[in-house]
Amino acid sequence: MLTILIPTFNESENISKIVISLNKFEKLKKIDFNIFFIDDNSNDGSKEELLEISKKYNNVKYKIRKNKIRDLTKSVLDALEFIDSKYICLMDCDLQHNFELIPKMMDRIFDNKIDLIIASRYANNNYINKLSFYRLFISKLGGLFIKLIGINNVRDPLSGFFIIDYNILQSISSSIKTDGFKILLTILYLIKNKNLNIAEIESNFYSRKIGKSKFNLIIGLKFIKQIFHLSIYNNN
Repeated sequence: MLTILIPTFNESENISKIVISLNKFEKLKKIDFNIFFIDDNSNDGSKEELLEISKKYNNVKYKIRKNKIRDLTKSVLDALEFIDSKYICLMDCDLQHNFELIPKMMDRIFDNKIDLIIASRYANNNYINKLSFYRLFISKLGGLFIKLIGINNVRDPLSGFFIIDYNILQSISSSIKTDGFKILLTILYLIKNKNLNIAEIESNFYSRKIGKSKFNLIIGLKFIKQIFHLSIYNNN
């Protein structure tokens, strides 16, 4: 019913931790779920870690993406081929997302017939206050352009933690031409004129404890490129 899709790149120290945490969480055990890792050809021992953890847990599967161009959006799209679930929950491997929200998110989906539910980091200013000047600048700049392309009713269109109906994501997958970490933004743009039910839920965003953040100048430039791509598309 639910696939927890986790794109990874050099997260060997977090892979077992997140699998164990998800499988030990009692409220999640009531949901028919599996975990699917799509790894961007890591070089830190992640492949070996994925092999071992998939032997220990029947609900864990993975694929190694060997494309020379590493990219989260492309990884998510590639993973669709291997997923057979009604819903997909996209989340990071770094344990910064509050996975304990997943049962509540699923309840909201069933109770209110929601097509896409987003774990929002912007329910209060705690997350914003932790951002570096550079990331805050990118966030603010992005926010301005996001409004210009017609996405006004979502507080956190840049969240990396959300649950979406598989068929909806599959139906627009061929239209996703952007790169980068912010696939939700492109999804929201492509479905903005569809009659879909979108909701948000307040979420904590924890500090990374193990491993290194993937955010760098290239990632920031990809995000700006994504914004401009959608802006140009919006004006055609």
